[in-house]
Amino acid sequence: MDAIDDLLQRVQTLPSAPKLLPQLLAALADVDTDIDRVVQLITFDPALTVRVLQVCNSAWYGATARANNVGDAVNRLGFHGIYTIAAVASGESILKSAAHSALDADAMWRHLVTSAFAAQNLAKFAHADASLLFTAGLLHDIGKVPLAEVLSGDYDELVTDPMLFGRTLAELESASFGLNHAEVGARLLERWDFGPDFISAVRWHHDSASAGEFTPIAACIELADLIAHSLAAAEEAVIADLLTTPAVHLLGLTTIDLARQRELVRDKAKAVDALCS
Repeated sequence: MDAIDDLLQRVQTLPSAPKLLPQLLAALADVDTDIDRVVQLITFDPALTVRVLQVCNSAWYGATARANNVGDAVNRLGFHGIYTIAAVASGESILKSAAHSALDADAMWRHLVTSAFAAQNLAKFAHADASLLFTAGLLHDIGKVPLAEVLSGDYDELVTDPMLFGRTLAELESASFGLNHAEVGARLLERWDFGPDFISAVRWHHDSASAGEFTPIAACIELADLIAHSLAAAEEAVIADLLTTPAVHLLGLTTIDLARQRELVRDKAKAVDALCS
């Protein structure tokens, strides 16, 4: 048993596998998918059904008439719109165990949803599936949850370290514990039966150049993470800084592309509010 498996073995409240998401992703990739099959997959999970209808009927979606069932919701928002809500609802439940650690669960969740939209927008630069990248963006930091539980006080001290500035948390984790949240998250996703492309995107989201054949999608997640973190800073300084990151060069983005991608994510603020409320 290696260090990552040993850590996961010690987790008392290991997040439940989002079993629906790999199935929905496979359905999205199949052009012959029957919409009834999608409705059936979602309605099989009562809690997910409630959340999908709750968000679909929220003010942000501008509903003029209530959707009373998943079929109504699919007809109104389309398969991809419903998938976005279902993915967020599934991811939301995974983070519940982070509420009792030094991780700011609310801020982390908002960052993940913002990253998901950023990754979805970047998909065209990698010629990749936007729904897959949305979901990878949503789950890219999932490895922090078991780390925060098992390593407890040591991890709490690390994530609140004022000296974090200038280094990534993954670098500090590796130096302190011999593993990092990207590696732990990838192992979890492997256990949850996600595909190798998805797993690699999460595994290498702090070092996308090392992702081999999956470098383009890993670069999308790496850049999406950076864009989501950057939104509070001044645009000129951020763009100049982002232009130096390997992910930007791997995806071939220009200065104009970066500014546009950042603006697209900023425009999703109301969607993020609706999905995080």
